Amino acid sequence: MNGCGVVLNHVTAVKWFKKASEQGHIESQHNLGVLYQSGLGIAHCDVEVARWWRKAAEQGDVRVSYNVENLYDSGRGVVEDKKKALHWWRKAA
Repeated sequence: MNGCGVVLNHVTAVKWFKKASEQGHIESQHNLGVLYQSGLGIAHCDVEVARWWRKAAEQGDVRVSYNVENLYDSGRGVVEDKKKALHWWRKAA
């Protein structure tokens, strides 16, 4: 995602992160969420941010669990749900 060793190209990064994410690669799911959040290489979309971060968190990525907690707490990309936010906060803890 930082262009190390290749020309930085967010559109290409999105393509490869999607491919890996669909195969269950946790780090790619996190990175794809980051690209959707920032709007780099793809249109900003909080629903897609939530989708990919939740998939990574469901596989045990603690760092992403905290991000998912924030989404549920604020209602960004998901229906605001304090109980779900607490669930993900506990997973992150």
